[in-house]
Amino acid sequence: MLCFATRRSFGASEHERWQVHLRTANDTTCDLKDAQHPLSISVVEVTKEINIPLIDPASGITEDLIQRLVHTFYDRVLQDDDLGPIFRGALSLRWDAHLATMVDFWSSIALRTGRYGGRPQLTHRGLGLKTHHFQRWLALFASTAQDVCEPEAASFFIDRAHRIADSWQIGLNIGPKSLRLPSEQNPL
Repeated sequence: MLCFATRRSFGASEHERWQVHLRTANDTTCDLKDAQHPLSISVVEVTKEINIPLIDPASGITEDLIQRLVHTFYDRVLQDDDLGPIFRGALSLRWDAHLATMVDFWSSIALRTGRYGGRPQLTHRGLGLKTHHFQRWLALFASTAQDVCEPEAASFFIDRAHRIADSWQIGLNIGPKSLRLPSEQNPL
């Protein structure tokens, strides 16, 4: 059986969606509706996804919470084997300025303060970032948000972090949503 879809989504509300990832007996992924032999598949992963509309204000988020989230997250980043060397190399003696910039960045996103006016994609070019760096950043950010924030605020921050990571990967032309151009040796 050949399946191209990897997940089946369903939800209890317009903002909540569950995803079920399946694997067939021959180790390919398959969408639930395409599984011809239900006994030959196994559930690989079930995740709950909460989508927060862009126009809704962030409930329960304060400047103090943003500062605590940013500082806790970057403390963890510095200790991380994959991300720590990248951040230490890029920011060495500018940590305080970077933390203040990140507080302004998240304040602009969550509270619409407009304090951040930088160009983040430009500053991240040339760092050699790969998809796995974004995956690790997202996992570490999500666990930090869940540790520091109430569930609704954590969901907000995690949702926005995923949107940002997608945008930056597209801008850096890496990851699953990047633009794939034919090589010069194999023009269309």
